[in-house]
This record gives sequence, structure tokens and C-alpha cells, in this order.
Amino acid sequence: MHGIDVDVIFRATRDILFDDEMAARVSDAPIYGRSLPVVAAEDLLVMKALATGEDTGRYWYDAIAILARHDLDWEYLSMRARQNGARRICSLLLFATSVDVLVPGRAIDGLYELIRGGSDVD
Repeated sequence: MHGIDVDVIFRATRDILFDDEMAARVSDAPIYGRSLPVVAAEDLLVMKALATGEDTGRYWYDAIAILARHDLDWEYLSMRARQNGARRICSLLLFATSVDVLVPGRAIDGLYELIRGGSDVD
């Protein structure tokens, strides 16, 4: 409408589906004078980090910006990372600290322990 593109995503990279947990955390955001439902910052961060590839390197920095600009629910982020890509999210959190974005050590430690433990993680 009026030249505005809107992505309607129900399945993201690595088969991240719009599920009940994600739906419960949706909030409305004002976009061009309209109130539209958007996923939680934690879910968007996971989607951006996992979708990063050679042709979409900016997604990594989008995820870093989310880390830097939002008061995140670290428990929820950790749970989503465990489900969908613990290695990638742990790497993102470590990288974020290298560019002076504050990340709680417990968030990194929990994912690192999961990865190091050799569990079946992505």
C-alpha cells in the first residue's frame, strides 16, 4: 500500500517457524502511522544471525544492533538459541563483546557449555 513493502514471514532460515512461543511475545509497533505486529527482538536477533550468509552479511550487524539497542530477555534468547543455532548465537555474542556491546557472561557461558558438552546442537 502506498509503495510500502512489508515482509510477512512464517518460516525463517533453518526452518524457524512462527510458533506459539513467538506469537506470545509479539508486540505492536508504529510503522508509517500504522500499528503492526512485530516479533520480539530476541526472535528477530536469532533469525538475523542464522540467516547471515555470504550475500547477507549485513544481517550479522543487524543482530549486533539489536543486542546494542534492546533490553533483552536473556533467558528467552538462550532458549531460542538452544533450539535453533547455539553455535551461531554464541559466536554472535562473543563477537558483540569485541565491538564493545555489553553481553552478560552467563548468556555466553550457558551456550558455550552446551556446545562444549557435545550435545546435538546446530
